[in-house]
Amino acid sequence: MNDENLVSRFIGGDDNAFNTLVHRWHRPVYNFVLRFMSSPDDAQEVTQKTFIKVYQKLNTLEQPSRFPAWLYRIAHNQCLDEMRRHSRSIFTSLDDNSSTDGRALIDIYQSNAGDPEKKLTDKERDHLLHYALSMLPADQRSVVIMKELQGLKFTEIADALNIPVNTAKTKMYSGLRALNRIFFELNLDKEVTDYGH
Repeated sequence: MNDENLVSRFIGGDDNAFNTLVHRWHRPVYNFVLRFMSSPDDAQEVTQKTFIKVYQKLNTLEQPSRFPAWLYRIAHNQCLDEMRRHSRSIFTSLDDNSSTDGRALIDIYQSNAGDPEKKLTDKERDHLLHYALSMLPADQRSVVIMKELQGLKFTEIADALNIPVNTAKTKMYSGLRALNRIFFELNLDKEVTDYGH
């Protein structure tokens, strides 16, 4: 059963349809939030708040076919709300030993740089990508994550963020240029700058 049918069934009073939607969309939403925020604990909390909001507001969705974009819009807004609640950047640490200025992450790269045969581990690459993403403005970060890491189309991103498609494209290209500049400044090679693909 597709999302549109599940939404219609839930609006008609079938709570099991909502449970199916949560099961289907929990991981994509969590992955988006985690990439936006870095902290697994914060990501889990925001993901939970997202689905609570979805449960409360789903009956207001006039076009069930737009459910995915609507869902991402709620997740994005919950991320922004969480950032505002903290009144400072929530990128306090990417792991227990890293510092907010990224020195620990740079050290990860430099520890590998002396040995061209030694590759960055997936975890190290993820940390470096999280750090670079955290340096982007929130609007660019959202678009880059949705397009490059979540695989959404520009029309879906525009719908999710309530912006024109051309604006989504502009933010995407600006974000990628900024990421490449960050990676260049860190002297990172193509192994890291493939954005996790």
